[in-house]
Amino acid sequence: MIALLSPVPASVRVSDHWQRVATEQHRAHNGVDFACAKGTPLRAPSAGRVAFAGPLESSPGSGIALGVRAVVDGHDVFWSFAHLSAALKPPGSTVQRGEVVALSGNTGDVRGRRRDGSIGAPTEAEPNVGAHLHFRVDIDGVNVDPLPLLVNASGSPILALVLAAAA
Repeated sequence: MIALLSPVPASVRVSDHWQRVATEQHRAHNGVDFACAKGTPLRAPSAGRVAFAGPLESSPGSGIALGVRAVVDGHDVFWSFAHLSAALKPPGSTVQRGEVVALSGNTGDVRGRRRDGSIGAPTEAEPNVGAHLHFRVDIDGVNVDPLPLLVNASGSPILALVLAAAA
C-alpha cells in the first residue's frame, strides 16, 4: 500500500471529506480539506518534481496551488495543495518527503464561518475566514481518498487519529 506523509499534523481537523460522486446531501469533492490557520507550513507527502506552482488559469477557484508528480512504490502519484497563501517551490524543482513546500491559506473560492456566525468569503475585517488546505491525490491517473494513505513521521497511519479528533 502507498504511504504518504501527512502534510499537516494529525491533530488538524478535517473540515470536508473526499466524495467521489455527488449525492443529494453532498457535492462531489476531489480531495480532503484540513482546517488550519493561514500560513501553516505544509510538508511534502512524498519526494517528487513540482508540476505547477501558483494561480491556475484552468482552475481559478483553487487560488494559489502546488502540484507534484512522483513515483511511489512503482505507482504514478500526483498530489496537490490548493487555496495556499504561498507555494514555496517553483515548477520543475524537486521536493523531498517532509520538506515544507507551501503555506496554507484562503485564496480562490473559499468560504468559512465569520465571527457573527454567518458563512462567507474572507473580508478585509476578517482576512483569515475559510483558511484551509485542500489536498488531492491521484494514483495511476485515478483520483483517490487521501486519508487512508496518510502516515505520520514515524510511519503510523493517521486515519484513526483524524477520526478520533472529529468525534
